[in-house]
Amino acid sequence: MNAPELDKKKLLLGAGLVLVFAGLWVILSWQNQQTLNAWFMQPAVSPGSKTVLRVEVTNLLGKDVNQLTLKVEPKDPETLIMLTEKEVDISYFGSGENRIVDFPVMVSGNAVSGKYSLQVTADLDGNQENKTVFLEVEG
Repeated sequence: MNAPELDKKKLLLGAGLVLVFAGLWVILSWQNQQTLNAWFMQPAVSPGSKTVLRVEVTNLLGKDVNQLTLKVEPKDPETLIMLTEKEVDISYFGSGENRIVDFPVMVSGNAVSGKYSLQVTADLDGNQENKTVFLEVEG
């Protein structure tokens, strides 16, 4: 085997390895996607203040859905007060589509310091995913 043939084989082997690793990266990136993400814009607040719960939902079902329902339920609704409706309905949600919905939340003025939770549910034509989100109240 002469030197140019050996260099071609090394080049092809290197290119093949690059393609394999690129494919693995795409697969792992896709698997790490989540249908439902939720977080507070300010993860720590004081009593009497307002914050926003941001909910991001992505249709990863591989098909369009006719109904997306987002529902937010504070575990302690007298401390974490929803300033808008706790449920949002979207009548069409395309495959791969992404939506962000903000839910304003007020912390009761007499809240004690601690961690408070909300349950977020996304229902895509009966396929449900839940996430618990925490808000730290300081002061």
